[in-house]
Amino acid sequence: MITNHWKNLKRDIEFNISQHTFPSEYYLGFSTTAPAEDGTGVSEPTQLSYARKPIGTWEAQTEPGVAKNLNSIVFNETTGAWGTLTHLVIFDALTEGNLLMSCELAIPRIINQENMTLTAPIRSITIAQEGGESEVQTTL
Repeated sequence: MITNHWKNLKRDIEFNISQHTFPSEYYLGFSTTAPAEDGTGVSEPTQLSYARKPIGTWEAQTEPGVAKNLNSIVFNETTGAWGTLTHLVIFDALTEGNLLMSCELAIPRIINQENMTLTAPIRSITIAQEGGESEVQTTL
């Protein structure tokens, strides 16, 4: 799902409507609820051990308009329950910020104890651009 904020940002930059710029970094997180297109509805874990992580470098694929994460993204070890993670979320800031994209996890992750670590492997997050539309997918 692509948020209205991302659609408007792309429009404004592509058509020189305003002086906005694309984020210099993108941050990966998780939600226990389905985000809405207006950017609301995100419920990130509230445990102190949870924090969004920078995605880092994207790698262009041979398929036009497709990029994948080039780095493995490792989340902090849990210090308690995070709940059932159902969605991957991408923001433009480490805290607060704007939700840009989200997608449902292939398999919800139940984080109900300490000492668990989540990792998004290399090339597990895909951003696809087609016909002016963006889409995010994951193999997580």
